Amino acid sequence: MPRFFGRFLWGLAAGLIAATVAEGHHVLIGRNFRPVIPGHVYRCAQLTESDLAGQCSRLGVRTVINLRGCWPTFDWYDAESRATASVDITQEDLTLSAGRLPAPCEIRRLVEILDQADYPLLIHCRRGVDRTGLASAIASMLYAGATPAEARGQLSPRYGHVSLGRTEAMLRFFDLYESWLQHEGVAHSPTELRRFAASGYAAGPSPARLELLSPSSLQVGGPQALKVRATNLGADAWHLRPGTGTGIHLRFRIADADRKTLQAGTSGLFLATVPPGQSIELTLVIDALPRPGQYTLSADMYETPDISFAMLGSEPLEAELHVP
Repeated sequence: MPRFFGRFLWGLAAGLIAATVAEGHHVLIGRNFRPVIPGHVYRCAQLTESDLAGQCSRLGVRTVINLRGCWPTFDWYDAESRATASVDITQEDLTLSAGRLPAPCEIRRLVEILDQADYPLLIHCRRGVDRTGLASAIASMLYAGATPAEARGQLSPRYGHVSLGRTEAMLRFFDLYESWLQHEGVAHSPTELRRFAASGYAAGPSPARLELLSPSSLQVGGPQALKVRATNLGADAWHLRPGTGTGIHLRFRIADADRKTLQAGTSGLFLATVPPGQSIELTLVIDALPRPGQYTLSADMYETPDISFAMLGSEPLEAELHVP
């Protein structure tokens, strides 16, 4: 009996390992083809021209949502366009990134497509993991009755998603949505998700009002400092941190009259918390300006290295600087 039990355990372990390897191959190397709402919505990685045409014909797909953008000079895009044309179905192109929050206009467009498209539909990006997971989660909340917590499952290791580094932005979308629901005092529903996409997407920690406090007249030669007041207009606190890899900070650029960048810098690299409705004053250290004339200051708040508040609908600061 012990020998039999040991063989059973070894067999079970071997079976689990084989299943894990097969699943990993399907996700990382294969097509990562999965139903989101069976018979209604499917998700996958980038398919070859023949695979795409064949899958669409087999499943009766009427709309393909491509999340990689419109790239007529790329072979994969030309092949996809030929495939959708060959089976006479609609191709919708959206531009999402796996490493940053989607632009509000792209989220509005995604919801519009999901509401107006001919079904069944197929959603894909390059690997069918991050961008596809986000779009599939939104589809499941709109048309399968999924809660935000359930929809997050579309962004899980099962589909190849690992929420580390830049790809955390995909799940950050749900954090913003749930914060907005709490701020509005409402529960999730397809109607509220549509309202969030239409006008509330920037209701998380990202809306800001930026005001230049220092005089707009500077001097030639020597470093100078400008003061900017940043007001938190969102529903969550801002958390400033040392370093640009995490937390919220301000990035600025000084350009000459020809819009040539002379300097780029960062401010707010220290520990601080700015509650909703409160402000913080940030110092911008400006290098010596080369000559008299007009210069332009551009500034925006950032969360992590490359997610600007302007991407979520906040207004960046732009001011003219005069050097007599």
